[in-house]
Amino acid sequence: MRKDFPGLVSPADAAGRLCDFHTSGLPLSHNRVCFPQSCACKLLENCGLRVGTTIAFNIVRMTNRTGHMMIRLLLALALSGQAGCSFAPDTFELKRERMVKQHIFSRGIADPRIQEAFLSVPRHAFVAERYRDRAYEDLRVPFGFGYTLDRPHVDAIILKYLAVKEGDKILEIGTGSGYGAALVAQIAGEVYTIDISKEISDAAAERLGNLGYENIFLKVGDGYLGWPEFAPFDAIFLRCSPHRIPAPLVEQLAEGGKLMIPLGGYERFQELILYTKSNGKLAEARRVAPADFFVMKGIIHK
Repeated sequence: MRKDFPGLVSPADAAGRLCDFHTSGLPLSHNRVCFPQSCACKLLENCGLRVGTTIAFNIVRMTNRTGHMMIRLLLALALSGQAGCSFAPDTFELKRERMVKQHIFSRGIADPRIQEAFLSVPRHAFVAERYRDRAYEDLRVPFGFGYTLDRPHVDAIILKYLAVKEGDKILEIGTGSGYGAALVAQIAGEVYTIDISKEISDAAAERLGNLGYENIFLKVGDGYLGWPEFAPFDAIFLRCSPHRIPAPLVEQLAEGGKLMIPLGGYERFQELILYTKSNGKLAEARRVAPADFFVMKGIIHK
């Protein structure tokens, strides 16, 4: 019995208790067993079902036939070693769903690929531990080193206007926590990301490695210079604000590619602008939204 969840039992314990109840001949209606949401979801996933809502199994409310079927299911899963799971409620999954509904879909971003990216990437794994309970709010949440993640709806706007496609090669300037790169990597083929800080880049590399990303490539360097060895890129986006467009990034952008940049160079008075490259030059400038990114560092100020 878990001390922090009084009255809740593990799948193996539950199966054992249910087996005892069944063989004792007592009516199932006399025996109440509840399962935590994460346990119930795990059990159903092992049967090939995906569940995203709160579920509790209560034997009191089951018919004898349903109860016996559930006993056999629990016994088979528990005894085969398939029923192990975490017994803390999986609130992060529910918060991700709420985040997508309230802060992304409600803003008219209905692309299922973008929504699935946000549902798949665990944002709480990229924030400082003390702030994890607020990871799925539409806030700039700290991840360490004095920096924050961008607001989820801003990440969604970037994905929407870059129109990233499967197989695209993307360049990100300003790795930060790595969350933005993880979102893009859910859709694109390869993501190349640069951060000027070694400690920030190393921390992001560790997070992304722990989560199993293999199509994200990190580099410590000045984002102004881009990553010419892997150019051209289908899209380039900056998570830091320069006061002018870095010329090397324009050169490394593929013909027809898109550049998303928060122009301004100050912590205030920035504007997120989308450019498309045509005939070797940036054209079709589109003002997307006000922005509040960190100021770009490095040789752009020389």
